[in-house]
Amino acid sequence: MSGKNKIDDYDVIIVGGGPVGLSSAYYINKQDPTKKILVLEQYSFVNENSSSAGKSRQFRVQYETVSMAEMALVALDQWLEFNELSGEELLDQVGSLWFGDPNTSSSEGSVEAAIEVMDILGIEYTPLPNGQIIMKDFNFKDIPEEYSGFFQADGGILNIDATQEFLLRELKKHNNVTLKDFTKVTAIRSLENGSIELAAEDEKTNEKLGFYAAKQLAITAGPFVNDVVCNFGLKVDIDLWEMSSAYYKVENYETAEISTTWYVFQEPADTNVFYGFNEVKWSHPGYVRVAPAIADAIIDDPSEYTMKPSPVSLGYTTDWVKNNMPGLEPKVSYPSSCLIALSKTERELMLDYVPDTVPNNKNIVVYTAGWGGKFIPTLGDLISKMLSKDLTPKEMLFLQNDTRIDWEKGTCKHRVKSDENVLVV
Repeated sequence: MSGKNKIDDYDVIIVGGGPVGLSSAYYINKQDPTKKILVLEQYSFVNENSSSAGKSRQFRVQYETVSMAEMALVALDQWLEFNELSGEELLDQVGSLWFGDPNTSSSEGSVEAAIEVMDILGIEYTPLPNGQIIMKDFNFKDIPEEYSGFFQADGGILNIDATQEFLLRELKKHNNVTLKDFTKVTAIRSLENGSIELAAEDEKTNEKLGFYAAKQLAITAGPFVNDVVCNFGLKVDIDLWEMSSAYYKVENYETAEISTTWYVFQEPADTNVFYGFNEVKWSHPGYVRVAPAIADAIIDDPSEYTMKPSPVSLGYTTDWVKNNMPGLEPKVSYPSSCLIALSKTERELMLDYVPDTVPNNKNIVVYTAGWGGKFIPTLGDLISKMLSKDLTPKEMLFLQNDTRIDWEKGTCKHRVKSDENVLVV
């Protein structure tokens, strides 16, 4: 990277223009509208190539740790502010229903642990003590009597595409914000003089574009994080889950469960845990989405992602729909897959500065893994505060205990171009 190839200078560059990257740009600009901000996305904005896949996400405030539930309450206020600013229900509070075997845990936690935390924090919920009550209040059938659960009214469904479109509209109002799609970062270096340089190329043509310089950097590349942080000799040890979901046609509105989002905990947890959504106008009206909360496959690199829904996983789901969800046609419609990065530790999210082996490490923030859709505004706000060194003591404690990244050593891969193996630069 040399001076003659420099494209422009920025105060902050964000690598990854998905929901968290756009939220980061939004909050950085909100905090200081004089900052010159660049968002680089290797695909199109509002794409479905990785964790952005799927137009809906569940939102909940119940967690099995107090700190995560407290952060979810912060997120709730932020989502309601987004609703007001956008004039849309980006969060539609149709509620969150959790039920099932009280002794079963999954990647989402457990019913009993969530109840304990809600009691500690004074979060209101409606107890559902047995299967009969669950079937009486919601349109499921053949729910075992020993199942229990709760309904929490603050939860609901997130319109992910509309959220990204809202953030893009807001960012485009400001001349200090530049949005660049189909731009892939191929090399990064952080210099002792405080400058951070990023080489880029056109994703479609592989044309080298030169390099950008910045004072600060936020990496929000999701499953692609190791293709970026490898430039610092780093790696994040994450699992990449391929997951499937499908829509099921509503045949009888009187008997079908279309009112709320839900999650059922059952044994065996590796084949029998499912979640579902209410019917929404923005994604296949007349259908509801149901999915297994299991991995089709766990892979090491995004290049291994098949983008093919698993017939086995969808078979489990269709059996659940047939046996327990009256009013729905037990036939897969609109199947899809997504790729999500998850922490291998007990920490729910992965958000941290790069280690002090990297020059300017407190000016480089990385978010990569976790069930982060619920926290899109919260993560953006935290990244903004991390870069401005404006965190509260409680936020600093949360980052230390709940999002810390255990960095490992890593190296960048090579990319094949024509007949040559060329380092991605």
